[in-house]
Amino acid sequence: MTGTKHKVHVDAVSGKVISSSEDTDQSTSDKAKTAKRITQAKQTPQQAAKAALAKQQGTVTALDLDDNDQGTLVWKTDVVTKDWKKTTFDIDASNGSVTHQETDND
Repeated sequence: MTGTKHKVHVDAVSGKVISSSEDTDQSTSDKAKTAKRITQAKQTPQQAAKAALAKQQGTVTALDLDDNDQGTLVWKTDVVTKDWKKTTFDIDASNGSVTHQETDND
């Protein structure tokens, strides 16, 4: 069904997909919401990753299309640096701008 989320693990060195699985916990309404978000997003996941990497060099470890606290559709993008610090960026899904960033120093 359209709107079904998948968890995909990608080898960081080769870029090859290691595993992919469907999120079986999604309800029909969750799938409809995801499908709607995908049609509303003007920025691709690749563009969101590029915008985050322009702010913080490292490796993109996660991308998720979701609403932020203000109700704006964003790509939540995690970037991990060589010293294992993770920064999460909210990339506006309509224009690609960084609307928020938070670094986890743990």
